Amino acid sequence: MSFSRRNFLVGAGTGLSLLVLTACTDGKPVPTPTPSPSPTLVVPRPSAIQRSKWTTDPFSRGSHSFMAVGSTPQHRNDLREPIIGRLFFAGEATSTDLPGTVLGAQSSGA
Repeated sequence: MSFSRRNFLVGAGTGLSLLVLTACTDGKPVPTPTPSPSPTLVVPRPSAIQRSKWTTDPFSRGSHSFMAVGSTPQHRNDLREPIIGRLFFAGEATSTDLPGTVLGAQSSGA
């Protein structure tokens, strides 16, 4: 391995700065205490769940949402808003980034 004048000066400067920094510390280093973990949030189990079968539902028949003429991404955001703080919608229809996709449905429930 060969050293150029520049590499030597950088290495020497780094070594000198380490000596100066170590001279500034007194005593043994004390590790920073690890913060205690915060209490976990307890989420209650839902009292009821309504599930539909997408492919056999007579109203959807396996379809997906689409942007109708005159609609905007804000309409999808509006679908995502909770109703009276108790009713929440998720799914590909509420995704502005990936509408009409499985990834859009998955990310909307996160």
